[in-house]
Amino acid sequence: MTLVKRVLMIDDQREDYEVVRKQLADFDVCVEYASELEEAMDKLASSSYSVLLVDLLFINPNDKTAQLSRGLEIIRNIKHRYPTQELILLTNNWKEEPAVKAMKQDAYSAIRKGDFKLLLAEVRNASLKHAIAEVEIPRADIQEFFTSEELSPLLRDLYSADDPASLFCEIVLLFAILENHRQLNSNAIRIIIQGTKLGHSLPSLNVMGGVAIEQLREISQITFASKRNRSKLASVAAEPTFCLTVHEGLFIRLVMQNVQTPSQQKINDKHKMSYLLSFLRNDGGLRLISGRLAVDCLLNRSGYSLLSKLNLSALLQLKAGDFVNDIEAVLDCLREHSHSKTFARELTVLTLLVSIQRKYKDLCDISSFPLEHDDWLATFRDQMMPILADSRELLVHLVAFPELAKAVENCQILLARFNRMFVEFLWDETKGYEAWIRAVESGRRLDRPRLTIDVVPEIVVPSLAQFERVLFIVFDGMSLLSWCRIRNRLIGSLFDVQLEDAVFAMLPTATRYARTALFAGKLPRYVVPQDTRVNPNERQLVADCLIESKSAIRISERHFMKYEESIDNAKDLRKKQELRELLSTNAPLSVIIFDPNDKITHVAPGYAEDFAELFYEKTIHPIMEEIAKLRDTAVVITADHGFCEVRRLRAVKGIFSNNVRESDFKYAPHDSERRGHFGKRYIDLGERVYRPRHQLGWLRTISQPLLWGLPDTNGFLIATEDSGFGLEEGETRMFAHGGAAMEEMVVPLVVLKTK
Repeated sequence: MTLVKRVLMIDDQREDYEVVRKQLADFDVCVEYASELEEAMDKLASSSYSVLLVDLLFINPNDKTAQLSRGLEIIRNIKHRYPTQELILLTNNWKEEPAVKAMKQDAYSAIRKGDFKLLLAEVRNASLKHAIAEVEIPRADIQEFFTSEELSPLLRDLYSADDPASLFCEIVLLFAILENHRQLNSNAIRIIIQGTKLGHSLPSLNVMGGVAIEQLREISQITFASKRNRSKLASVAAEPTFCLTVHEGLFIRLVMQNVQTPSQQKINDKHKMSYLLSFLRNDGGLRLISGRLAVDCLLNRSGYSLLSKLNLSALLQLKAGDFVNDIEAVLDCLREHSHSKTFARELTVLTLLVSIQRKYKDLCDISSFPLEHDDWLATFRDQMMPILADSRELLVHLVAFPELAKAVENCQILLARFNRMFVEFLWDETKGYEAWIRAVESGRRLDRPRLTIDVVPEIVVPSLAQFERVLFIVFDGMSLLSWCRIRNRLIGSLFDVQLEDAVFAMLPTATRYARTALFAGKLPRYVVPQDTRVNPNERQLVADCLIESKSAIRISERHFMKYEESIDNAKDLRKKQELRELLSTNAPLSVIIFDPNDKITHVAPGYAEDFAELFYEKTIHPIMEEIAKLRDTAVVITADHGFCEVRRLRAVKGIFSNNVRESDFKYAPHDSERRGHFGKRYIDLGERVYRPRHQLGWLRTISQPLLWGLPDTNGFLIATEDSGFGLEEGETRMFAHGGAAMEEMVVPLVVLKTK
């Protein structure tokens, strides 16, 4: 509560009021006037005053005689209506009896008119008493506080402060905590408040003697003993400024006095964390205080060098090692804390960082590189994906905790490292992508992983024999991370999960090649038209695949549709109606392509889950709710390819020996929006000759496309990291596809059953 520097003077002599008003105005005190009780009551009803000055002697207007008791009567009436209001009795006729009567009426003090120095001091003290009135202290003890000569420097500091009420509460809490831990002495106080806001606001605390400390200790004990006061003090204890002042200062005090060994060995992190945990578990009833202390220590929200390693730095660098066990022990204790809701966000951030650290350590334990294809799939799905998911969650808290950007960056570095190793594996002729294609061509199924070309013959066709109806849903460009968010948040309550796996998409991971191969159940070389201006009939590809798989089921045009949102409301409504009509039929097989209409490319950067946020929840989830009502229906879900975030455009101009401008940009070579859209797509080399690949480590060539199951051209150029193609180099943030990053190649394969 800020100090109210407003005074109301009740006196029938206005000239006396003018004198007092001018004197106190020089000290930033505003004095208002009332000539009688009724006028004073009206002002009190509409305004707040720190103190009232009441004259003892009033003149009877009828017979002009002095009324010695009128001032006391006014005090009695005001105190009856406003019992907590501070009052000072003023008199020109100083006698013992009126002063005693005034004090019995609970006026703050009684002083002689004209003694301005005493009046100023009493007004200030009364104002302070009014400011701290929310904390109830017996009258005798509060009087001792305001009349103590040893505490007068503290009173002056409080009067000059912006918020004396909060500072007084902080003093009470400080002394209560120190008393509880038997650290109540001038040295402890000095260590705790040195360089803090409390020490700056109340410099007298830095030099306080033993007598003053003892007096404050008694007042603190009396104040803190009240249950009602403790509930009010709890709100002050929750303030970050108080945490920085008292909590960490006390912790430093405890560490300095208790952790030092006889040999004066250096205090290590293990000791510090041990005492932090001890303080958290044995807090003397100050639950909120101890919880804030632990959170602030872990988040490094102070400048104390002794706590410099009890923070996020090790976690942000992903180098916490065994230290993460100690942090997790503190977090476990905090989760059971009675005030855990007050620092829920901090707990979430710390939990995510610990989770990333745990998974990172497990990932680093994998030493047998290069892995086999099934190992790569399992490593990405079970270890890399959770790290990516946690790092994406951290982005939500980046504004409140900007230091988290370092942890997110380190996760991206980790992913880039695995992508580079994965690309080396893919280009390994003996066990990589070429070996997979050889296994496909020869029919050796066990010598390769499951690919998207296996989905129709191995998943859709068997489901047709098992269920009355099958819906085959293909998401254009949905990453495995997006699927995890969709499943966990939305689908789990609607369907039973029959199969949940991950498969490899075909290269290049672009719709023209990847989705065509998916529907045909064949390698792209057999189904992609040589004429790049012709798009293959995807429904016919599915139909031919069913025939080759010896399925009796056929699919008509009306049961094969591509659903995408449109900015044209009429067109969007027509699409929704077509989809409803498709679902209302009893066709044994329906195919739906959900296309986010390039939302992924244009959304805010840094959020790989935007597919789920922007497209699925708004558009697809209502459709899934309708599908969930169908009887004996299987829903097969996959994606033609995933996507990854492009963080830097790399120049492709000049990478060919003949310096021909690349055809992928011929439509709008200088348009940044167009360049962004095609940022990570493959480039068909055509007749051009590519310079040696060691000059551009982020690119790989497919110089013999037939060996990679691709159409017979002069070759393909594939991006392998989080970089995209551009005519000029530059920073960019977008989502694109066409490369060989793990986020693009590993896609979900799920079979759901209606309940």
